[in-house]
Amino acid sequence: MVSNLNNGVDVYALPLLERLKHYPFPIYENKLQQVTPANDNRWLVCGGDMGYAHVFDALTGDMVMHLEHQ
Repeated sequence: MVSNLNNGVDVYALPLLERLKHYPFPIYENKLQQVTPANDNRWLVCGGDMGYAHVFDALTGDMVMHLEHQ
């Protein structure tokens, strides 16, 4: 899982570097974003550059919530 620094997070198969899934969200400032699995790998949580963290359903790719940074 990596932030693509353009329009979200991508998941790749290693060592072939085949992109398996894309989790889209807007990126306004090109900064590194932290990405981690959560909830027994059912969610993908990634930081955002506009004060929100994004939570995705890892299986469907749907965004399930935005968490405001405090």
